[in-house]
Amino acid sequence: MSRGQASTEFVILTAFMLVFFIGVTIGIQNQLLSVHQERNEELAAQLVSVINNEAVLAKEVNPGYRRTFYLPAVVDGTNYSLSLSDGLDVFVRYRGGDYLFFLDANVTNVTPLGPGENIIVHP
Repeated sequence: MSRGQASTEFVILTAFMLVFFIGVTIGIQNQLLSVHQERNEELAAQLVSVINNEAVLAKEVNPGYRRTFYLPAVVDGTNYSLSLSDGLDVFVRYRGGDYLFFLDANVTNVTPLGPGENIIVHP
């Protein structure tokens, strides 16, 4: 085996190893990103769960029901925003992601819908 052939084999082997390690690194990064996105969605779902529970409770009681409930100012140290569409859809914007959740009861009388104090009224 000549020196030139050994050098060429070394370069080819190094290139294959580099491609392999880059592929493994990309795979790990994708997995970590997926885990973070799932966690963010779960935290957003917990927020909507509070709203859903309040909506179901308000729907099941007599008209004139009024209740104050609180949502946290931040979730896991990060601000978020909520918006209600058609009384049944809640959009949560959290850590750069937009999450859509559906409520079990129509919510049209919640003021304001967001972090902090919220008031729900059953007309």
